[in-house]
Amino acid sequence: MVVSAHSIGRYDFSGGFTGTSLLAPAYERFLHRFYRRADLILAPSEFAARELRGRGLGPVEVVSNGVDTERFRYLPERRAFWRRRLGLSRFSVYSAGNILPRKGILDFIAVARQLPEMDFIWFGQRWGPLAFYPRMEWEIRRAPSNVRFPGFVRESEGAYAACDLFFFPTQGENQPLVVLEAAALGRPLVLRDVPAFSGLEHGIHCLKGRSVEEFAEAIRAVADDPGLWERLSRGAREFARAHSLEAVGRRLLAVYRGLLER
Repeated sequence: MVVSAHSIGRYDFSGGFTGTSLLAPAYERFLHRFYRRADLILAPSEFAARELRGRGLGPVEVVSNGVDTERFRYLPERRAFWRRRLGLSRFSVYSAGNILPRKGILDFIAVARQLPEMDFIWFGQRWGPLAFYPRMEWEIRRAPSNVRFPGFVRESEGAYAACDLFFFPTQGENQPLVVLEAAALGRPLVLRDVPAFSGLEHGIHCLKGRSVEEFAEAIRAVADDPGLWERLSRGAREFARAHSLEAVGRRLLAVYRGLLER
């Protein structure tokens, strides 16, 4: 039995939907019971693998999430269509994912407040009572005019390409697919410096920060320097190619064969 460990427990469960912080300890115990039945656990990042091994779970192999680099391919005409559709004319910063506190919504809004000359867009589902946090709801309602929440979009490859930079101030992840999708599109990445992003090198694949001030400084630096924008775009695309569906498929095949041989 092979288990893909998309979740490692309370680390990526707390701060999500309403009540998850209270349920997190029980949820983690359930995961451990389930994972211990596996002949092999697949973790999406070195960070997730270390966490699972440290709890005595295993054996664990790292198999990255994969991104469809053909679908998430930058096309100028698609960008132009979606910029018209979204009404974008300025440097545009985006993020994506369920609208939950753990994803960094509060910092996203705070950074937008510091950069009124840019547009900030968060693509993703709002869940109402299922993900109700009073402070988050209050901040969303009083967000500055340069912040928008258009909801879930089906043609995400076009909507993302309409923007100029991907900003993800998440508090914690294992390996989010939205980062790989942004990288495949060649969008420069500004990320929170969390363990899951240790495989992305600051200044080559992305820029990293830990505070609202550092995020705003990084975004402004990329917007003001076309050379830096291009260098980070190129680095992001190279990172995405290493996580293409084809590359991940080859890795999976090798892992499965190794398991059967053992």
